[in-house]
Amino acid sequence: MYFATLAPGLPEIVTLDPSDAAIASLGVCSYTRNREELATDRSWYRSVIFNDHYRPAQINHYLLSHLHIPGYRAAHDVFLFKARSEGPFTGRERQIVHHLHEELGELWMAASQARLPRRLQQTLSLLQAGYSEKEVAGRLGISPGTVHDYCKALHKRWKVRSRAELLARTRVLPQAPQLMMQEQTGACLA
Repeated sequence: MYFATLAPGLPEIVTLDPSDAAIASLGVCSYTRNREELATDRSWYRSVIFNDHYRPAQINHYLLSHLHIPGYRAAHDVFLFKARSEGPFTGRERQIVHHLHEELGELWMAASQARLPRRLQQTLSLLQAGYSEKEVAGRLGISPGTVHDYCKALHKRWKVRSRAELLARTRVLPQAPQLMMQEQTGACLA
C-alpha cells in the first residue's frame, strides 16, 4: 500500500491497483468485468497504477476476461484496453468477449480430452505422416508388436476399425495451447 497526504495531518491510503481486491473476491471462477465494476472512479483515479502507467498511455478503460481452467489448474486472462476518449466498454462488448473466451475454453478442454500419452501421440503422428507400422517401429526404436498394440489402442480410443477411419477421425484434432510453464509433451519427430 502507498500513503498519500491530501490535507495536512490526514494521510490517505492509496493502493497500487484498486481492482486487485475486487478480483481476489471473485475467487476461482470464470468472469468478464470492466474497470468500472472492479474499481470505483475515485479509487481508480487516485491509484498508483493509473497515474504511473495508464494516464501517460492515455488509457482509462479496460475489460478483463478471466477463464478458469480446472483441468490444468491454471487460468487464462485477456485484457482489452480503450483510450480515454473512447469511453467505457459496453455491455454488448463485454458479452461478446465473455462468450468468445468461453468458446476458446471449450476448444481447450476438447483438446485436452484428446491428449494422448507420448508414445501413442508419436505413433499417431507417424501414421498420419504415411508410415507403416513397421516403419513406425523403426523410427521409434521399438518392436513392431508394440507398435501394433499402440495402433489397437488408438483404434479403441476413437472407436474405429481401420487405419483409414483412424486417420480420418484424427485428422482435425484440436491442439491444446501451451501454457507458459508447461512441459513440452509432444516431441517433434524428425
